[in-house]
Amino acid sequence: MAVGGASINEDCAEKFRSLGIHVLVGYGLTECSPVVSVNRISNYKVNSCGEILSCCKVRINSERKTLPGEVLVKGSNVMAGYYLNVDETNKVFEDGWFRTGDIGHINNNILYIVGRTKNIILLKNGENVYPEEVENKIKRINSVVDAVVFDLEGLIACEVFLGEDPSEEVLNNFRREMQSYNRNVQAAKRIQKIIIRHMPFEKTKLSKIIRGNIIANKQEC
Repeated sequence: MAVGGASINEDCAEKFRSLGIHVLVGYGLTECSPVVSVNRISNYKVNSCGEILSCCKVRINSERKTLPGEVLVKGSNVMAGYYLNVDETNKVFEDGWFRTGDIGHINNNILYIVGRTKNIILLKNGENVYPEEVENKIKRINSVVDAVVFDLEGLIACEVFLGEDPSEEVLNNFRREMQSYNRNVQAAKRIQKIIIRHMPFEKTKLSKIIRGNIIANKQEC
């Protein structure tokens, strides 16, 4: 079974594998026809998007090789440009490389995606926090249905949906799990404010949370 479009909960993927169903996570974009990398049964890497395809080249636009950066793609699978839209085409190409807008890193030709450039939280000390990376860890807590991490007046905040009417037991368990999470991550990724919502997040037709609406509403409060 191939998975794309968003990250998959690794616990969920492991359950499928225990049933003999291979879950192969990949990465791609419409502009790249549409696959850039994909995991293989013989070489599956947890939390990765798999091996980069031979038809394209991928590099990370980062000041240091050890740090994540924007994923750039070049190859026969990459589009020539947007139809009759030179301005938008010029925005997404840099010296022949297509700018995906995704943040990632490469290890032994295996691509890892950690977030989107437009969602990066820049801390006062200059350090970057990738919300999607933090969200994926929080969503592994049993009681969490959905979570969104964002900057709230200089604080790393997380809004979570635990169901429309979570019991006191569920709430207490979640608080304990979050305390454990904060103890075991670096300071930059600690959640400083938690907001519990009682309605599902508004989502797109592709079931992706409309992040901009959440952040805008919180800033208005």
